Amino acid sequence: MLYTGRYHIEVIPGVHWVRSVVGCNCWLVVEPGNSIVIDTGLPGNARRIVNYAKQLGVSAISHIILTHADIDHAGSASELKSLTGAKIAVHTIEAHYMTTRTELPFPFCWVSRLIPRLSRFARFTPDILLDESDSVGGLRVVHTPGHTPGSICLLKKGESIFTGDALRTHARDKLLTPSRPTAMDMPRAMDSMKKIAALDFTSLFGGHGPPVISKASAKLRDIVANLPCCQV
Repeated sequence: MLYTGRYHIEVIPGVHWVRSVVGCNCWLVVEPGNSIVIDTGLPGNARRIVNYAKQLGVSAISHIILTHADIDHAGSASELKSLTGAKIAVHTIEAHYMTTRTELPFPFCWVSRLIPRLSRFARFTPDILLDESDSVGGLRVVHTPGHTPGSICLLKKGESIFTGDALRTHARDKLLTPSRPTAMDMPRAMDSMKKIAALDFTSLFGGHGPPVISKASAKLRDIVANLPCCQV
């Protein structure tokens, strides 16, 4: 990692891990003239993201890309858009969770009953609806359903991939299979894992847990190859 502080980590050149964000991993992708936020955490994180960007000298955020609609990933999207003017991009299938639906996506439909504050999800209308192979700021959309129907990954070919909750990571550069308790459709989640393993990337940035910095696609292929009935 290039620079580490209490809340400031540039994991690889141009990719920052906004550690002050609560709920999920928030990634800030900084390139000349084009800065993108991937996932925003629970409600209440927008100013933390803006402050992080300001400390880097980032003058504008062009897009907020949400890997899926769970409140721990999309909860601060509306406020962050209000503060920055950035366009919010989501997969077409996922958009209705953010606009007209009153019930939160699984598993937060039951979590919100236990923790009422999780039900206070500021709804919004996405600016950009994404489909397979669309591009936003040099990142290609890969539709990876399973955790939710419209979950996506964002690929910079040969370099990095942002996977949301399609995969899990663990300490010491370790990758894990999708989480069965939180997957809406586990067979599809496993198919999506195989789809990701067939792609070409070095670093992997998940929705929870530390990033995998090197040889990430090779490590994922090794996992898939050792699963019953799974071949890339």
